[in-house]
Amino acid sequence: MLSEAVHSLVDTVNELLLLYGIARSLRPADRVHPLGYGRELYFWSFVVALLIFALGAGVSAYEGVDHLLHPVPLERPLVIFVVLAVSLAFEVGYQRHTQFRNEWISPPPSPANIYADFLNRHHREGIQHIGMPVDDLARSVAVYEKLGYHVRQAGAQHAYMDTDSVGGISVELVQHPHPAKAQ
Repeated sequence: MLSEAVHSLVDTVNELLLLYGIARSLRPADRVHPLGYGRELYFWSFVVALLIFALGAGVSAYEGVDHLLHPVPLERPLVIFVVLAVSLAFEVGYQRHTQFRNEWISPPPSPANIYADFLNRHHREGIQHIGMPVDDLARSVAVYEKLGYHVRQAGAQHAYMDTDSVGGISVELVQHPHPAKAQ
């Protein structure tokens, strides 16, 4: 029972920390942080991961071993079900809030401008998009694809690579104009 209570407490604190991180990451850029606060959400997600591991897993393992060594008969089952119901209410409430928020903020993408929609839905203030001039666009795209990334959108002179797995930064490869060809 103690391990479930600690687990529910950790879940609730985690959700509050994530909401706090979301709120802080939406702050606009200022003099101290000229690139914005968008990456602060990753810090709070890391704190949540540490809490889940350290408190949740540690107490659950301790309680499991303790109850295997010293079995205790079940007492006050109503309290157990109340704790489970409160935990379920927090989980469902947070998921519904997040789902509603994402549906309200993120309309479905329009095919006319899918890249602008991608930037609006998935990125915040700060460095989110890097443009890289390349001499051979086709060869550079092939190298990125060989590394496991795929092309999100491509044109004759550019390609947007899906590199969200490395820090959420979108990489745009731009064909570098050659002076001899420009004349």
